[in-house]
Amino acid sequence: MENNVQVQHQNQKGIYALCLGILSCVGSLAYYPGWIFALICGICAIIFSTQVKWNVTNGSAIAGFVLGIIGTTLSSVLFIGCSLWCLWSI
Repeated sequence: MENNVQVQHQNQKGIYALCLGILSCVGSLAYYPGWIFALICGICAIIFSTQVKWNVTNGSAIAGFVLGIIGTTLSSVLFIGCSLWCLWSI
């Protein structure tokens, strides 16, 4: 019984990681406030997905990890790029 509860808890964290990873990728396509939101969601997705044991049955944690990395990278690059562009245009 206790093992079943632990598996359900890990599945919930995997689903949280997947949802945050999706929000991170979508938020990185938005403008300035979206980049900060995407960065926070991406970091949280990476943290949640690393707390779960990765196996064949827990693909949502792996997908959340990958989407979290993609969203974090995109939002970081866009934020830094636009910040530098604004500084150089002054």
